[in-house]
Formats: sequence, C-alpha cells, structure tokens
Amino acid sequence: MPRPLFETEEDLDREAAATKALCEYLGADAIKLPMRSRADQLLHSEGKCVAIVEAKCRNVSSARYEDYMLSASKYGALYDWAEKGFDTYLLVRWTDATGFVSIPTKHTSGTGGRYDRGDLADIEPMVYIPVDSFTFIDGDRLC
Repeated sequence: MPRPLFETEEDLDREAAATKALCEYLGADAIKLPMRSRADQLLHSEGKCVAIVEAKCRNVSSARYEDYMLSASKYGALYDWAEKGFDTYLLVRWTDATGFVSIPTKHTSGTGGRYDRGDLADIEPMVYIPVDSFTFIDGDRLC
C-alpha cells in the first residue's frame, strides 16, 4: 500500500519561495522535477544545469536544533545525483532564515522522524547535518 502524501499546496508554495531565493543567489532559474526524480528542482542557467535541489521548510528557528534531520533515504537520493556529476543542494527555509548545503556533506547517522502524524513509516534511519554547515542566503543568520 503506498504511503499517503502529506505535502500540501501551502508546502509547495513555501518550497517555491525558498527555491526562488536560492535562484536569485545563484543567478539561475528553476524547473520543478517529477516526483520520481527524488529531488524537487533542477536549477539552470544559459542552458546548463547549475544544481539539483531538495527544498525543505521548517516551522522552527534555525537556532532551535544544532543539526538538521533528513531521512537517510532522501540523503541517499541526493547523494546519487551528486555521484552522477551534478552539484546537489539541500535547501532549508526555517522561520528566520534560508540556507543550503552541498551534498555530500559532513553528517552523523541515527534514527528519528515525526511522531505527530501517527504514521510508523515516519520513523526511519536519519542523517543529522550540522546547521552551521549551511550557507545562509537570507534572514537573521546572514553575516
């Protein structure tokens, strides 16, 4: 039985806004990738792929946790893009800032996930990426 999709139009709108900020920062345009791609966006400029991007939005401050938690499965999919020669980024919009990190990146592994939806499939192997590894492109974390 396939898992339910929890992604809403509001989620997609927030991810699009985060992607737009990254596009402005990199001087690129975005194309939404099909779900089977295991990434959200292809960034391009002058006919060339600039990056593959997975965009995430969180309802907490970037200072709330030391690490950003991402499913190991999603990290593996992004790593596969990088292994194929693409610049690959995890893009995160927190409530106070937007930042990105190149994949592969330094991380630790563990188990975690969401407990608030009652979906046992939400608990899985995770990677934990230090928030200070991110390059911040807007918000309170800009230097």
